Amino acid sequence: MKDPRIFCKVCKHAQVELIDRTLAEGKVSHRDLATTYSLSRHSIDRHSLHLPRFIAKHSQKVQGRHADRLVERLGGLVDEARRLQQKAEDAGDVRAAISALRELTRLLEVEAKIAGEIKGKTEVTNVLNVHMDEQTATRVAQTFLARRERPALP
Repeated sequence: MKDPRIFCKVCKHAQVELIDRTLAEGKVSHRDLATTYSLSRHSIDRHSLHLPRFIAKHSQKVQGRHADRLVERLGGLVDEARRLQQKAEDAGDVRAAISALRELTRLLEVEAKIAGEIKGKTEVTNVLNVHMDEQTATRVAQTFLARRERPALP
C-alpha cells in the first residue's frame, strides 16, 4: 500500500504537527481547522483517516522505550529486595526477611504479567467518534431501534 503522506496536503503542510495535535484533541471541527490553516475541509477529512495508523506506529515506539525503562526499574527493585532480604537474614530479623521475600514474590508476579505468563483482568474499550447532523442521527437511531423491535423515536 502506498504511503498516503506522499499525496496528503496536510502531511506536507508546515504546521502538520500542530494540526495533528489539534485533530487528536478533537476540540476543533475539521471546517474550523481547515480555515485556520488555509486548507480544505476535505483535505483535513482525508488526513484524519490515515493519521491514526501513523500515530499508532509512533505510539508503539514510545511504548517500547517506556517498557524497556520499566523492566530496567523492575530489575533494580528485585536487586534491592534481595539485598534487603540478605541483610535481614544476616541480622536474624525473620520478620524483615519474610517481608522481603513477600516483596520478591510480588515482583516475580509483575515480571510474569509483563511476560504474558499470567493473565490479568484485561478490559478493552473501543471508542468511535462520529460527527453527524441531527437528521442523520435520528435516522440511525430509528434504524437501530427498528432492528431491535422497539418503538421508534418521534
